[in-house]
Amino acid sequence: MQPVIVFHGQNEFEAQMARDVLTAAGIPVLHLPSLSTGIFGMPRTTRVAVPEEHQEQALAVLAEAGMAGRAEAPARGLSSVEETVRE
Repeated sequence: MQPVIVFHGQNEFEAQMARDVLTAAGIPVLHLPSLSTGIFGMPRTTRVAVPEEHQEQALAVLAEAGMAGRAEAPARGLSSVEETVRE
C-alpha cells in the first residue's frame, strides 16, 4: 500500500482545507514530512496524501470541491503507508 500525493497547497491553509474536505468524505489522509524550503529559501507547496486505494475517490472529491488535485508518487524515502503518520 503506497501513499499517493493528491493535492499541493500553496500554503498550509490550502492544504488543511483539502485535508478537511477529504476527511469529511471519509477518506483517510496521511501526514507527509515537510519538504525543505529548497535552495535559496524558495517556498515549496504543502502536500496532501492518501493511501493508494483511495486515490481516485480523493481526486473526485477534490474536483467536486473545486480544488485542483493531481496524483503523484511521494518524494523518495516514503515507500509505504506504514512509514507515514495518519492524521
